[in-house]
Amino acid sequence: MSRLQSILAATDFSPLGNNAVRRAAFLAAEHGAVLHLLHVASNQCPEPALESARVQLRWLARQIGSREDLVVRTELVSGSIVEHLVTQAGHHDLLVVGQRSHWRFKDLVRSRISEQVVRASVGPVLAVRLTAARPYRRITIATNFSQGGEAAARLAADLSPRAQLQLAH
Repeated sequence: MSRLQSILAATDFSPLGNNAVRRAAFLAAEHGAVLHLLHVASNQCPEPALESARVQLRWLARQIGSREDLVVRTELVSGSIVEHLVTQAGHHDLLVVGQRSHWRFKDLVRSRISEQVVRASVGPVLAVRLTAARPYRRITIATNFSQGGEAAARLAADLSPRAQLQLAH
């Protein structure tokens, strides 16, 4: 039986954020888990923009839920993206976030949100770049050979039992 019962996917409604949602939906369907979609708006976000985000989040949940036959829950909050993701991740078995594949100047100036979340989170985080078309064939796991690294390797094996696992130290 899968250890995954609850998966949290963060989205900013960009193609990259929606890649994370699709991968999370794929994994939730594969493991019979509940999918939670989270959007974090800035504190200065005006009410019309918040309402638009609510509508987008509900629409995305309906699309994913009907296509994958999933239970999908949504949450819209305001505040610090990193703080909310790290806090919410503690209530789920896996957090799925989008990760940019190319460096940009602004990424050199401030750490990417996905990297900040990976560093701060005490639970497992899956950083997704590409859209989910099929199960993973190969998974690379960064490890320091600690108990946490061993737990990450076990979770990766559970996520995609047929995938080839590669450890990087």
